Amino acid sequence: MTIAAPGWTFDAQLEEDEWHMLWLNSPNLVTGKRQGRYLLSAVLTIGWRIVNASPEEQAMLEAHGFGSRRVQ
Repeated sequence: MTIAAPGWTFDAQLEEDEWHMLWLNSPNLVTGKRQGRYLLSAVLTIGWRIVNASPEEQAMLEAHGFGSRRVQ
């Protein structure tokens, strides 16, 4: 999925943890390992936006109550 944060846009992987929380994982472009992990609900409240989501990611968002209105 593509995320727009103030001043930058990046690709992230949407992941659900064992407590059914959704996280954004952003990879380090050099090593490929996880660079940042952000709680989706928290970053959406501070103004980050979902720019693009795959059908699988969209289904996960909708299953967690985020719905299609979150993808802009």
